[in-house]
Amino acid sequence: MDPSNEWWRRPGESDDVELCACPECGLPAEVVHRGPTAAGELVGVRCVGRHWFLGLRDRLVA
Repeated sequence: MDPSNEWWRRPGESDDVELCACPECGLPAEVVHRGPTAAGELVGVRCVGRHWFLGLRDRLVA
């Protein structure tokens, strides 16, 4: 696929999917948001059970 024709992507977005375990139920979850903070990298996580979490990356279980 021609990368210049991928108009739906946000700048810097890729096809890479980062998975972790849901902090609540342990089901597979996807990291859907990342951002820097003074305490470390903040990530937003959404699991297949529809739980949502926002927290520091180093507190997630891979």
